[in-house]
Amino acid sequence: MSVKFKWSSEAYNQIRTDPALKGYIDDLAEGVAQRAGRGFDWKSSVRQGGRGRRHRAIVFTDTPRAMVVNARDNTLLKALKG
Repeated sequence: MSVKFKWSSEAYNQIRTDPALKGYIDDLAEGVAQRAGRGFDWKSSVRQGGRGRRHRAIVFTDTPRAMVVNARDNTLLKALKG
């Protein structure tokens, strides 16, 4: 038995901009930055894309030392895995 699914762009955009989802994304990014250690930071923003607005977060090296450590040890990748 097959199930019919009708995509709702409006509902999808509501999910992408939901405050609870924003908080969840921010918590994930903050956790990755904390696991990575000193010299790593995170930020988030809401951006307009081709299909509507969405919340994005990035974790990045904030110091030259963190850049070296990340390049040598893949710190961000390891922190992402948990």
